[in-house]
Amino acid sequence: MKNADQMQNMMLTSPIGPTISRLAIPGIISMLITSLYSLADTFFVARLGVVESSAVGIVFSIMTIIQAVGFFFGQGASNTISPLLGRGKRKEADCVFATSFFSAMAILSVIGCIVLLFTERIMLFIGASEDTLGACSSYGRVIAIGAPYLGLCYSMNNILRCEGKAILGMYGMTSGAILNILLDPLFIFVLDWGILGAALATSLSQLISFSILLSFFILKRSNLRLSIRNFRFKMWIFKSITALGTPSLLRNLGSTVCNITLMHFASSYGAVATAAFAIFGRISHFLLSVCIGFGQGMQPVVGFNWGARKLERVKEGFYFTLKICILGFFIISVVVLFFSREIMGFFSKDVGVIEIGARALFNQALILPTLGYTIIGGMVMQCSGHGKEASILALLRQGLVYIPIVIVMQAVLSLNGLEVSQAIADFITFIFTFLIVTRVRRREGF
Repeated sequence: MKNADQMQNMMLTSPIGPTISRLAIPGIISMLITSLYSLADTFFVARLGVVESSAVGIVFSIMTIIQAVGFFFGQGASNTISPLLGRGKRKEADCVFATSFFSAMAILSVIGCIVLLFTERIMLFIGASEDTLGACSSYGRVIAIGAPYLGLCYSMNNILRCEGKAILGMYGMTSGAILNILLDPLFIFVLDWGILGAALATSLSQLISFSILLSFFILKRSNLRLSIRNFRFKMWIFKSITALGTPSLLRNLGSTVCNITLMHFASSYGAVATAAFAIFGRISHFLLSVCIGFGQGMQPVVGFNWGARKLERVKEGFYFTLKICILGFFIISVVVLFFSREIMGFFSKDVGVIEIGARALFNQALILPTLGYTIIGGMVMQCSGHGKEASILALLRQGLVYIPIVIVMQAVLSLNGLEVSQAIADFITFIFTFLIVTRVRRREGF
């Protein structure tokens, strides 16, 4: 295990490509397995019926809100901590970590209580119908109980990544994900708990992940120290967390709003449509996970070097990661274009669900390579301290572009319009991202 001095030296002097690759591997594995357990939920719940599949897709909006808060504090703190560590300011880094951790715990607890108190009203608001309300409420209540440790898992994983301990984050996240995959069939079918069993499997698995991740800080396997005594009501800490965490918050909350909008429109075409888009959403997230994981390996390297003002290494890290992600997405897009129906058929046997989902998946695959630039461009803005630009980019894909596209395309092409909306929105977002990132890089000299 590297100490803080060794880690700082590695980030600032080691060859960029091997360093990012070494840090990215745990992130990729973590993202893939975390996405896989989400797909496992989708796979097993789909066996219960279309209503249950729809319910999981609808309640996913609640989960993304919880994740949004976790990512907000995790990304905000980690992108603050990386430059601090790059400058050797470890005490300040400990204070940022403690402040973000306990603030996140308080806010996530409040969110969980609100969902528990107003479950049915919230479920109807986010897209549940009379047919799916019961299943949504059962699933949503259990998820709400686990809100604090669900969100803090994502927060602590980001903190470990920013100090170069991505492999510890991988251990914590993948342990829970693997447990979820094992518990799903046991709780859903063997114990015959149905959709409630799926929720319990997810919540219990996240509790295990939380416990493992927390142990790394308690047992001092991290270079950062978690203590309530390091909590500080200091404006510079909250200002930095807010500025650098807001892009993640907007990205995830935007995703929630988009999912709610999509589910409301899809519900007018029946549970088959909502189930199809729920499955499509989980598959899309899985496809993006490799690029996101690789980008997470880039972020601490760029953060350290940005803090040390080594701009050539910042530029090198950006280009290296970008090339890998675009190539990877190109390969994935070819596979999806040829096997979109087979991929959907693996998760559902309903002909209507397969037809709708396959068309949406095919359209998404057409523009998939452009997402490499969109994702990595946004990450570089965030970890190099350009919070405003990163926030704008986050809002573009998940809100400012997508929602108007959904409304217009649904009005013009009905269900077919919903199927092509994400692809159109992603391509438009790519154009804006390229223009904004290029402008910032020219101004900053990297």
